[in-house]
Amino acid sequence: MSRVLRLLAAMILTAAPTSAFAIQILDAADSDSLVARISDHDPNRIRIAGGFITMAVGPRSGRIAIETDDKRGQIFVRVNENVPDKHKAFTLFLTDAEGRDYTLLLKPARISGQSLVIRPRRQRPQVSNPAGVEKREARIKRLVRAMALGDVPRHCEISETDKRVPLWKGTNFHLNRVMRCGDFNVERYRLANSGDKVIRMAEQELYSNGVAAVSVERMHLNAEGAVSIPPGNATMVIIVREVGHE
Repeated sequence: MSRVLRLLAAMILTAAPTSAFAIQILDAADSDSLVARISDHDPNRIRIAGGFITMAVGPRSGRIAIETDDKRGQIFVRVNENVPDKHKAFTLFLTDAEGRDYTLLLKPARISGQSLVIRPRRQRPQVSNPAGVEKREARIKRLVRAMALGDVPRHCEISETDKRVPLWKGTNFHLNRVMRCGDFNVERYRLANSGDKVIRMAEQELYSNGVAAVSVERMHLNAEGAVSIPPGNATMVIIVREVGHE
């Protein structure tokens, strides 16, 4: 199942940059980690050769501002010059229109604005039968749907619980139901905003080793696909884990 990365914690710039950019070509395959230097004071352009960036997820601390150019499918990133650690490297997660994911480790430096061009490598021909992958994804989707609707498949065992799980400041994250289905465990959580500011998050932030899928109640998704939870509100989160990887 594709890990959908959604726009999160981005401050919008007031105008599109018009200055010249130094070009860096980054060759990558899906899920590669890419390393690049960017300007610590000028805007930096990031685009995908022959493709469109559809989602961008960056630091939550206000260290950067992101402007999206939906017409050209590119983004502009500017480092906040007022933060004390502006030269500290940070990670930016991207997803393109083909569903490919990219992880960028960006290192701010005292250089002019950069133009990062991600060049996806051609994927090798699929030599194995994809039917097994499709069957697995279809099963995961059925398990997520079953948990959301409260339906327990015959081969699954369900148990109720009330366990608070540490997450972020200003949140209450409670595990309230677990469904054990052979090689998968399906967990249902209640994520509540106990702070005084809107929480904006991406499903990608809840992925970890062994997590096969994350689903957030869609009533809290905005037009850009980001999850926004106002103070005092809560949403349902479903996490599917592979047994043996918890």
